[in-house]
Amino acid sequence: MITVRTAGLALAAALLLSGCSANDALQRVEQVKQEAGKAMLPTIALGECTNLEIPETESGSQVSSIPKTDCAQPHGWEAYAEKEYPLDASYPGETAVQDEAGDFCSGEFETFLGVDYDSSEMELQYLYPTQDTWTSLNDRTLTCLVGSSSNDVVGSLKGTQR
Repeated sequence: MITVRTAGLALAAALLLSGCSANDALQRVEQVKQEAGKAMLPTIALGECTNLEIPETESGSQVSSIPKTDCAQPHGWEAYAEKEYPLDASYPGETAVQDEAGDFCSGEFETFLGVDYDSSEMELQYLYPTQDTWTSLNDRTLTCLVGSSSNDVVGSLKGTQR
């Protein structure tokens, strides 16, 4: 946090000295802070694979890192879809976010795998922002994961109809 604040103040001073208005400088400082917050989030890109251990509980659990693995090697999960909330949106609440993630990921499942979720042998999981990550890290991303908790998937699941 100190680094972001220090970098932001230095940026604001540089912009003010270069002839930008104070309002422009503050907007740019805010943008730097938002981007810095995003960089601190654990992320996984679409098409990347992981052996992230996902507890088998009804309630979500916090993820502090997402270990990536080569999709050609045995793994558990592949990121197949994501959805972004607008940066200026208010946190809709954990239940609403979970419901939206479930609906969105289920809807994208068939498009990715080529078979609907109820007919598939694969599992569906998702990562979603909490009130804390929404507020402190500007986390606005729902990420859908497909795979198996047994970590025995090899290769991409795209179009496999499994």
